[in-house]
Amino acid sequence: MLRTALAGVLLTAFLAGPAAAGEKNSPKLTQEAKDGARITQENIVKMKLRQVQRATAPTPSLPQVPPSPSAPAN
Repeated sequence: MLRTALAGVLLTAFLAGPAAAGEKNSPKLTQEAKDGARITQENIVKMKLRQVQRATAPTPSLPQVPPSPSAPAN
């Protein structure tokens, strides 16, 4: 998942970098490329939100059971 996020950031930076720098000789981005960069960024945000929600979502309906003394230790 980290690779996906990094790839999205690099793709966005690669596509938006010359346009943000104001280079006059740089090729114009097509609408398809702009949409792809936007969708990639949205997907990265969604993945990060899911990660945070999973990490902080407690399960109050399940009782807390201590580990068995006969269970192997990791």
